[in-house]
Amino acid sequence: MDFESTRGMSGLMFPEGPRWRDRLFWFSDILAGQVHAITPEGKLVDSFDVPGEPSGLGWLPLPNAHVEAFQCLLSRFRG
Repeated sequence: MDFESTRGMSGLMFPEGPRWRDRLFWFSDILAGQVHAITPEGKLVDSFDVPGEPSGLGWLPLPNAHVEAFQCLLSRFRG
């Protein structure tokens, strides 16, 4: 089986915590203090700063993204 990889984004410092949600690939960049969302084609569609170092991502039934950071808990409305 052959695989091909392509670069979706550059300039990331320490990406982690990947999650699929609403047809988007969400992840945090801990050292940059940001959360990003990209399409399957690699287009950046959302990005926001998080105080502290964002790590875990999650969602409740409401359209709120919850970001756990080492120094705080941030809830950001998406919609």
